[in-house]
Amino acid sequence: MYELMKIYLLLLTLCSTFLLQAQRMHLDSLQTQLWATDEGGIEGVYINKQHYDEAKRTLIKENTVMTMNPYIRKSVFKYDKDGRNILYETYDRRKSDEKWEKYQKETYEFGKDKKTTSVYTSFKNKWVKERKEELYKKGNYYYYIVYNCPEGSRWQPNSKETYLENEKGNKIERITYNRAQKAKDWQPEEKITTIYKNDTIVQGEVKALWENGKWTDNAKYEYGKDSIVGDYSVYYELLGEKWQPKERNCQKMSISPKKITSLKQRWNEKEQKWDDFFLAEEKYNENYRIESYIKRQWNTNKGGFEQVEAQNYKYDEDGNLLEHAITYNEETKEKVKATYQYDNEGNRTIAATYEYNAKADKWDEVDRTVYTYDTAIERKSVVDEGGIAMLDFSSKNAVLTTTYYRKNKKQYEVRYFYSTMKNR
Repeated sequence: MYELMKIYLLLLTLCSTFLLQAQRMHLDSLQTQLWATDEGGIEGVYINKQHYDEAKRTLIKENTVMTMNPYIRKSVFKYDKDGRNILYETYDRRKSDEKWEKYQKETYEFGKDKKTTSVYTSFKNKWVKERKEELYKKGNYYYYIVYNCPEGSRWQPNSKETYLENEKGNKIERITYNRAQKAKDWQPEEKITTIYKNDTIVQGEVKALWENGKWTDNAKYEYGKDSIVGDYSVYYELLGEKWQPKERNCQKMSISPKKITSLKQRWNEKEQKWDDFFLAEEKYNENYRIESYIKRQWNTNKGGFEQVEAQNYKYDEDGNLLEHAITYNEETKEKVKATYQYDNEGNRTIAATYEYNAKADKWDEVDRTVYTYDTAIERKSVVDEGGIAMLDFSSKNAVLTTTYYRKNKKQYEVRYFYSTMKNR
């Protein structure tokens, strides 16, 4: 009996765990409270809501602003069965009669080897043509044409680009055209030809301009590899009938230590050599997280590189970023830093930035953001179709509140509201 009870409890635990993992949560809305401070700012409330109708494949986002100048704006996104956005519309709520007034509209049409984007604006609550973009394939060429609609007339072609690809799908030629409003023919402007090795490795690019009824080479890039400077690109301009080097960019990678070195040089025509101009070095730890970034610029008077910026990063044993410090000028102690704190689950709880006070020899806090979480919700289970959360970091749990302080004064607080989604 005891063994059966253990099995039963184990099955119950497994089922509960499966249901918890399978359960999805929906981010319904954000509510932001703003406070005015001595430094200014607007006091009020912002509410961002979203709702997705699966049957109609339609997402509706509504932004309500409750300040001295309140307004409500609604955005509608419609998708096809393949999940592609086919319609985007925005409306403003009129104060006079509380009805929705047209503001902006975009439509997206998909065909075989073709996509058309049409943009409309509103005039007297009616949609008016503004711009159209067509991208389609004809033969081996891709065409990208932009149309304008002056004064609400029919679509007028304005600019065009054509692309030609090789068998590997890489662009080998791009030509741009323009056309005056009343002109009937396209006028070529610029052509870029890309040269590959085995249709995959870029070896060079040549830029030509349309002049006097023909293409005239104007500039080019050459790409290569050197045992000393690593991978490089050289930029040339055509002066008379001679290609004149102007700039060289080099990048070299090493495995031990893990480091990327970038070098920019300028051509010295008088001495016929490359002069160093800019040097950057990135170092990474064993987990390939960046540890430092050092930027140096050539000082002609001193005859050597001079550091102009240094960035350093610190992490905890779980790989969470603890500190990001930047030094702009070591002599004047011009530097800033950002620090981060986490809870036991690895959720970021505080992010703060500081400026160094050289006179007092201490760090002064500039601002601070405090986060709280709903530990019952895993963030990976949250569905946010409209991307209203706007969080630029990862966490285990779903964010519940975000509170922002500047110089120890609360400026705004965001609250996140979730609901349980039905299993589909």
